[in-house]
Amino acid sequence: MKKINLNVIASLVTAEALYKSNLDEKEVMILQSFLLVLRKEKLLVSNIEANNLNDFKNEIKLITESTQNQSLLKVYNTWLVPILNKVRRHYLFSTVNAYANLSDEYLMKNGKDLFDNQLNGYFNSVGKRNSDAIQPQELTELFNYFLDKDKVIDYYNPFAGLASLALNLPQNVSYYGEELEELSCMLGSLRMIMYNCPKHFLLKHTNSIENWSVGSEKRYDHIAFNPPFNLKLDEAYNHFLHVSEYGSQRNANSLIISECFKKLNNDGLMVLLVPNGFLFSKQKNELALKKYLVDNHHIKSIISLPKRIFVFSGVSANLLILSKSEVGSTIFVDATTCIKKESSKVQIIDTDQVKNVLNSISSHLKKEIKVEQIIENGYDLSVHRYVYEELNLNPEEELQLQPLSELVIPVTRQKIQEKSGKFLRMSDLSNDEINYTKSFENLLNRDLRGNANLLPNQSLLLSLVSNDIRPTFYNKYSDENIYYPYLLTFACTVKTEIIDVDYLIIELHKDYVKNQLNRLRDGTVMSKIRVKELLSIEIVVPSPAEQKQKTYLFKDFVIQEKKSEVKELMHSYGIDVADENSFLRHQIAGRLKNARGAFKSIKSIFENEILSRIPELYNLKINDALNIKLGDYMQILERDLNSINQSVNISNEAIDFSNINVERIGLIQFTTKYVQEIKSRTSNIFKIDLNVDQNALIENQIKEIYINGDKELLRRLFDNILDNAEKHGFNNTISHLNKNEILFIYDFKDLEVQVDFTNTGIPLPENYSWESFTRKGSKHGANGGEGYGGWLMNEIMKKHGGKLSFSDETGAEGINNEWATAIELSFPFEINK
Repeated sequence: MKKINLNVIASLVTAEALYKSNLDEKEVMILQSFLLVLRKEKLLVSNIEANNLNDFKNEIKLITESTQNQSLLKVYNTWLVPILNKVRRHYLFSTVNAYANLSDEYLMKNGKDLFDNQLNGYFNSVGKRNSDAIQPQELTELFNYFLDKDKVIDYYNPFAGLASLALNLPQNVSYYGEELEELSCMLGSLRMIMYNCPKHFLLKHTNSIENWSVGSEKRYDHIAFNPPFNLKLDEAYNHFLHVSEYGSQRNANSLIISECFKKLNNDGLMVLLVPNGFLFSKQKNELALKKYLVDNHHIKSIISLPKRIFVFSGVSANLLILSKSEVGSTIFVDATTCIKKESSKVQIIDTDQVKNVLNSISSHLKKEIKVEQIIENGYDLSVHRYVYEELNLNPEEELQLQPLSELVIPVTRQKIQEKSGKFLRMSDLSNDEINYTKSFENLLNRDLRGNANLLPNQSLLLSLVSNDIRPTFYNKYSDENIYYPYLLTFACTVKTEIIDVDYLIIELHKDYVKNQLNRLRDGTVMSKIRVKELLSIEIVVPSPAEQKQKTYLFKDFVIQEKKSEVKELMHSYGIDVADENSFLRHQIAGRLKNARGAFKSIKSIFENEILSRIPELYNLKINDALNIKLGDYMQILERDLNSINQSVNISNEAIDFSNINVERIGLIQFTTKYVQEIKSRTSNIFKIDLNVDQNALIENQIKEIYINGDKELLRRLFDNILDNAEKHGFNNTISHLNKNEILFIYDFKDLEVQVDFTNTGIPLPENYSWESFTRKGSKHGANGGEGYGGWLMNEIMKKHGGKLSFSDETGAEGINNEWATAIELSFPFEINK
């Protein structure tokens, strides 16, 4: 939000605080939007003459009726009359005056932004489903970049939302939009007035899919839309689905695309947004549509966009440009790195960079592909299949390339008789170029039904489902059998007469191999690669002597690099200066842990082995003159050990990790329950909301993600974050502006989730570094605490294999809305589809 709007917003917030409006959030937003449009049209003036509320309302009615704009009159009669009948007098007076006093100069410069900010504020507050209604203006710019500027254009925009595509169109365009949601259609019509759209532009409240089922002869020169991804149709559309070759009740993507394509003129162009899943889909109806479009040369271009371009959804999207007339080839553009501004929540598309790539004769981000090549790839339209980095090998290395299929022997699947056994998961695989050998002796016994195969000794394991193949060499340690999930993991034995195991694993981590893998992967939930394609990647295979030499040089390089890192770390921590107190604390903590463990074992021996034979054990004394018995000594010892442990923890601000209870946790369910518990408290001074990005979960067919962790430590972590927000962000002050939000941001390629705890409180101190945040005892700013919170959070995250970070949402990396600070927790996760 621009700072010039703050005075206006402040006056409106003050009006609402002083004079309760008697309206809900939606009604306040509609009233404010309508009044702003009236002021923009110069119908609202500051000297409205009215003696009472009824006169005031009547004056607004007369003002509206004085216009010839039918859209404005319709909004007034349908939406404003009920609102005016219930709004309180003082609030209405104050709100009208706030807008009436806006200057013409201000409106000319900032009126559009103010209008959009009001809508964004409402959609952000009511939740995720409508929060992307205002399409990013950069995406709108790309949608309309493909318009023909030299002729009159009939423009059709189904699923129009808030009419984003209608704004800023050239004069040669005649726009017609359709929107099913009545509220969105009404706000879209007001927005078109605010943006000075031509009066012949039409936005209609109607059901586009229902209209198509009836049929129409109308054809358009240009069709553009951002459809609802993976829309499910109800039984009312069965008659339509039966006559459509591409219809599916479970997913309307291909039906929507095919029906809109029918409405193009013979030389028309269609631009739409599609999810990644459509591009590589093998579903019958979607594959049939792609085959039709490819075989008939209708796909002009596909542009892969940056992820997280929408505020509340991490769904990856692509622009698909279709031509009714035949095109010679298809242009694939990888615009995923074309980013102008990035934060933890949203990325802004650099439209100039995208246009430069489109207009360039040659670019590493663009490839022109013939239809035959797309057919060879099974009609896979994923951009990374065609736009990828070269291997960058020298001529000698290129001559030494051999497919992986010639270097390994796949493990044969066996019928497993056992119902349970030691079963490895993806998180058990290594991702380390040095420590890649595992025995898996510490695996838990799990159910083996459905997806298990016996793992032979001396096998190489490669992941089929993550962004890294995680090469892991299995070296058997005991006689127990180990099993692996064959649907998610490829197991093989290495032909050591051709290639050394150490050398092969080092090569599998190199960029030239990763570039090949990236080209062959697909998937929305997880980055997947088929076994056949995995075996097709090529490895540089020199002579055995040269393999040994390269392996030795690589390991020596890693050792020297690690030595250098350790020296730098020691220097930065000042370890060359003795810290006797720190050493003593660590020594006590270690000995104390041993003592508590030994006491626990002794107590267990007493109770399980000795007490049954000596029932009077705990009544034994040193001599009869003393009253203290063995049982008393045990209680004293246990009490004092616990007391010492508590004292060490307090002085050290340490966490007792000796009793961690690691289990598989459904993170979405856990966090949902946690938020529900927080909301049930009567003493909260803040509002808290949870956003798990249902759009991304639905797109990826995911219900839950799982982490391995300790629930009590997670609760302590979450409590610490909210307590800090309450004490230091909100200053323990009650206000309706105090808000916390927990937001899930998924990376399904790397199987990592970022859980953001954002708040509207006082920002962190300027130039506050991550090192300061996580250093024990570090205090900064007037709102600083004891200096242990960030350190404690970081320790807990490390125990969960995750990482902690934060961002100042008010700074350069922020998204310029009401949020001030975001604490970001990143966890590796697993998925059950």
